[in-house]
Amino acid sequence: MVLNHWKKGVIVGICSFFAFGTVTALVFSKLTQTVDAEGALWVALHGSGSVRRYMPDGRVDRVVRVPPTMVTCCAFGGPDLTDLYITTMTFGMSEEARRAQPLAGAIFRCRPGVHGRPPHRFAA
Repeated sequence: MVLNHWKKGVIVGICSFFAFGTVTALVFSKLTQTVDAEGALWVALHGSGSVRRYMPDGRVDRVVRVPPTMVTCCAFGGPDLTDLYITTMTFGMSEEARRAQPLAGAIFRCRPGVHGRPPHRFAA
């Protein structure tokens, strides 16, 4: 697996992270992904309507689906970091697509049964 290329805390390149079938998921930024307390990687797959949990060995452990296809980000939150928040977007969608996906642009919350990690604090 290849992760993003970093230079002084800024993404300087985009590379494929994993491939399944004929689809290659691109990790455009750190914002599309989060890591849970068990070390699994959660990735919001734009255009799929899903967030997938990848175990350290690369296998998909679970999939969380939301009605809109254009998922953008996922992050753990809540007082004990057990809520997984999933954002979606409407940018670039046609009027027809927006009518077909009335929840596009919404934020969703689920409780996947694992804890997130607390944020790392750092200074530039």
